[in-house]
Amino acid sequence: MAESKLSWMKMKAEDVEKLVVDLAKHGTPSEKIGLILRDQHGIPKVQLVTKKKISQILDENNLDTDSEKVNITKRIDGLRKHVEKNKQDYTAKQKLTKRLARLRKMSN
Repeated sequence: MAESKLSWMKMKAEDVEKLVVDLAKHGTPSEKIGLILRDQHGIPKVQLVTKKKISQILDENNLDTDSEKVNITKRIDGLRKHVEKNKQDYTAKQKLTKRLARLRKMSN
């Protein structure tokens, strides 16, 4: 059934996997890989073509980075700088403690 939906696709599953691995080796996070494949290469969903998710392909090639953890640490750094400048911003302090708790929970 999936093949009839993707009969217009010219790329094979192996080519898509190579493309995913190449993009990951250049430092592209997995969230962006899906967008690049959709916008530039016309691949609607990697899972329809390869029967695997992007994260599974990256795990098989030992390239998976924990992008959620990276995103949280970037937000924490930005919030810390903001809180240092604006000592009276209590909502930012509260968000900072929530992000730190989430990061600790992820690392356990």
